[in-house]
Amino acid sequence: MDKEYKNRNVEPLIVLAQHPFQMKRPKTVQDWAWPEEIPACVLFDPVATVSATYGVAFRTQFRNGAWSNRPAIFVIDPAGVIRHADSRPNQDIREDNFFPMLIDVEEQRKLITALQKKDDERGAAASVALGPIGAKSRVAVPPLVKSLANEDAEVRAGAAAALLWLAPEAIEAVPELTALLADKDVRVRRFAVMTLGRVGPSAKPAVPALIRRLTEEDARVRAEISLALVRIGPDAIDELHQALKDADPRLRAAVVPAIVQTLPKFAKEAESVIPMLLEALKDQDPIVRLAVTNALVELPVPLAALKPALPALAQALKEKDARLREAAARALGRMAPVLKADLPLPSLIAILKDEDAGVRAAAADALNRMGPHAGNAVPALIEALSDKVADVRVRAVRALGAIGKEAQAAVPALTRALEDADAAVRQAAAQALKRIAKEAEKKAG
Repeated sequence: MDKEYKNRNVEPLIVLAQHPFQMKRPKTVQDWAWPEEIPACVLFDPVATVSATYGVAFRTQFRNGAWSNRPAIFVIDPAGVIRHADSRPNQDIREDNFFPMLIDVEEQRKLITALQKKDDERGAAASVALGPIGAKSRVAVPPLVKSLANEDAEVRAGAAAALLWLAPEAIEAVPELTALLADKDVRVRRFAVMTLGRVGPSAKPAVPALIRRLTEEDARVRAEISLALVRIGPDAIDELHQALKDADPRLRAAVVPAIVQTLPKFAKEAESVIPMLLEALKDQDPIVRLAVTNALVELPVPLAALKPALPALAQALKEKDARLREAAARALGRMAPVLKADLPLPSLIAILKDEDAGVRAAAADALNRMGPHAGNAVPALIEALSDKVADVRVRAVRALGAIGKEAQAAVPALTRALEDADAAVRQAAAQALKRIAKEAEKKAG
């Protein structure tokens, strides 16, 4: 990746929220990197100077010879001006995920630079946007707001990008930016959304329009809308709740993943969301039911709180749409570690013979996570060892291993699976046999 960075004329910087001497030494010295061996791109910031300066929190530590991250990502230009800042719990910090951000920032720069070439008020405003935010920043906003209505899409995109770089000084542009959410040019729409997000809580009037655009055809714009709603604040959650009752099923379905993405930021609102999502499980439109069922797999709430969803999920295992059946099985699998005895075991056993391989695999996964509580599924799982799809066979083998001593009847079939054509099945069978034998020995002892 070093070559890629050089080609793009950029340098990575890792900021650690600790002193070098705070890095705990692991048990094996070979895994340890002494401070003098740490790459030059590492900056130690134990008193959070960077975080305080840029207003973005980070949690980055060095443990057991590897980076452990819940990081903030910054893109800072050669002049030292920050052009992108983002901090999320599930941030993906692999190098190849940095480059799309860099490309995006460079596109914004080109559009703003094109405005700068005009020797007029708009050009002067663009020049201000290209520099650091300061006393002149707010003065540059009106000419850029005026340019948002230009008939040339390049000008509108450049003006939206410039306001993005001037945010949060662009508060007065909120009405015009809101109007641009319906612009024909995808760049204009995306930059408008991003700017509203960076304006933050002051962009609250734009929330209804942002939610309406969750049906946006461009995936990048949809992702930016969810992020903008998080940045605007808890008020967006209330609007999302109301949108679950909208007459348009496409919007109701689009709102669900947005709610899931905003909840980690507003944990206090999670309890109020659960009843509304459970009610939406009964929606007349299958697209909405599918969105909610998928959401239950990722919803950041205690699993016990999802127990009221079990009847609806059991019913979903009988849906005509295979996607719904698979999503329901996956949701039940997620709940299994906590709600093992409450899961609809007969229904899960039944779909081990589903016509769709994805459904069969999801059912086997759920039974795996139920462990010994899935003992009654042993005969069906033994039959699943003959499934024509290797992935289903692997998951059925693992489920039998998780059931343990109650799966003793599966030993002959698992022994035959040691000669399966698929290596993963053979490996899983060996592990399952060991586990069953070990638990049987404990019982005998």
